[in-house]
Amino acid sequence: MRDLRFLMGLSLLFLLTAAQRAPLAPPLFILQHDDIVRGALWSPDETHILTWSDDESARIWDATTGEQLFLLQHESEIRGASWDSAGERVLTWTVGGQVRMWDARNGEELYIRIQGRDTRQALWSADERRILAWSPYAPIQLRDSLTGEILATLPYPEGTLGMRGLQWSADEHRILLWGGGVIQVWDIEARAVMMNLRHNGVVVGAQWSKDETRILSWAQDGTAIIWDAISGLPLLTLNHQSSIWGAAWNANESHIMTWGALPVVRIWDNRGHLSLRLSHEAAARPPYSNAEDNFGAVWSQDGRRILTWSYDRTARIWDIDTGEEVLKFGHTASVGGAQWNADETLLITWSADGQLRLWDAISGQLLLRMMHDEEILGARWNGDNSRVITWSRDNTARVWDVYYIQP
Repeated sequence: MRDLRFLMGLSLLFLLTAAQRAPLAPPLFILQHDDIVRGALWSPDETHILTWSDDESARIWDATTGEQLFLLQHESEIRGASWDSAGERVLTWTVGGQVRMWDARNGEELYIRIQGRDTRQALWSADERRILAWSPYAPIQLRDSLTGEILATLPYPEGTLGMRGLQWSADEHRILLWGGGVIQVWDIEARAVMMNLRHNGVVVGAQWSKDETRILSWAQDGTAIIWDAISGLPLLTLNHQSSIWGAAWNANESHIMTWGALPVVRIWDNRGHLSLRLSHEAAARPPYSNAEDNFGAVWSQDGRRILTWSYDRTARIWDIDTGEEVLKFGHTASVGGAQWNADETLLITWSADGQLRLWDAISGQLLLRMMHDEEILGARWNGDNSRVITWSRDNTARVWDVYYIQP
């Protein structure tokens, strides 16, 4: 065991030493807030950037110059924000329970509505004529997106205290919601529960299959369950053996991966057989971040590889056919996330060490380093994968050119 730990430490030391030789790129520009920046989004045409922060503001910036165009002032920390598909409206929701709509062309507030204490999410409908907003402390509300007026109110579901999320169905006549020990399917027009499914612990997440004939849910009781979405009967129970933080089907829904409190990913086939177990090293978790953000995983597009990241200071790519670790990407602190680019030839990782790193996802070579002053909380590619935006505890969002060449 001591020899194994020595070899793993030597491997990580090699990665970190190589990292010092990679170019350090300057940001194209810095988007300054007065408190922690919680998120950032490109506008649909990528001419603007939307950021939001604990400083009780969202801001719209020129994506070419970095100039601040509009300050969208609130009275409490902002939970989230989103553009409409035309880039003409911005929807925001706050810890104070407000849902607000803004004109992104002039920064004017169109309306403000009170959802209830701590609005956790607001979702556009596909045609953007309606908004679905929820809070753990108030009824779910369906609103007209143009006026903000309530179209329907769904009573707070029994047994879902501490509600964690919801999802539209494809036809948007139903919603799937989860929280407490319950998963429920609601008929929006009838304002009635169609299905009531239960775990023995707090339900962390749920999703429909592509054809919406099945529901996958996962919970802190250490199980993921596949349900028949018509009858409500359980079809398959997967025992992960520790609290589950995430689960996902691969592209053709032939396999499921689960991950959780221990740095282990388990891969299951549709019969419930455990086919692979992929492990990171155990390590102390960082002091700030939500524990569920400290370990995660995502399938490649073809479902033959898995990308994982962990508080052991690494991200890794795994071959699903062999179960072998293909590549390892190192940081000096907990890795908070990782993303492939569109063709999966490049990879970005970000970390509590304040670094965003760009890697060759085929060879594992570190191509570029980019720095914040404190922990990076998230990152996002633009549409053509030429730029990346990051946001951080250092009160800034920053935009980077991934094709930077050191002079």
